[in-house]
Amino acid sequence: MNPFQKIPYLNLLFPPEGMIRPLQGIRLFDLAKQIQGNILEIGSWVGKSTTYIANGVRLNPNKPPFYTVDNYFTNTEEWESFYGESLNDNPEWARNIYLKHIERKGGVIESLRENLADRDLLHLVKILKGDFLSFEFPKKFELIFCDASHDASEVKRNLPKIISLLEPEGILVCDDFRYPDMFDALDEIHRFKHIYTHRYMIFATNRKLTHRLENQSFLGCKRYR
Repeated sequence: MNPFQKIPYLNLLFPPEGMIRPLQGIRLFDLAKQIQGNILEIGSWVGKSTTYIANGVRLNPNKPPFYTVDNYFTNTEEWESFYGESLNDNPEWARNIYLKHIERKGGVIESLRENLADRDLLHLVKILKGDFLSFEFPKKFELIFCDASHDASEVKRNLPKIISLLEPEGILVCDDFRYPDMFDALDEIHRFKHIYTHRYMIFATNRKLTHRLENQSFLGCKRYR
């Protein structure tokens, strides 16, 4: 038997490679474990954050539908066209990480599928390929994790669509909120009642804060609002 099938929590100890910190992943896992509605991830790369979320879905008695969307590049030209820069502009260590997935047979999406299948999570994830801005989702989401907001310009580009997909009392989680002008840009689009921060990750919601959210999911976070 696959050890990840026998002991599901191994997924939390041995996720795929990625930039998200383990504690941030545990927060996503905890939220996914308690959410009742649909879940959307924007920017899965090869599945580190996807693994944390999917493991929460597996242990969630409601088994909420979980969608993840990314461009899943299959060659360097696609990557460079989307980002408007050369891969050679990145540090060598980053370039090597990107290239081994982009240039493999089938591209990035095959690395994602392999990583999820190895952890017995693939059946819990609906994978969508492309720029999420081009998709017309037929439903709204109670939890959205966005790894596509790295500066204020990306906030202005991506967040209007994301917030339109969020249920009125849903929870938006964004990684890499590093600069004060990103919060200003977010407020211009939608002013959330509650925002918590932890190491550049934000948790924003309009829902009434329960004891579980404040004392478990957001434990150790700084209250921004």
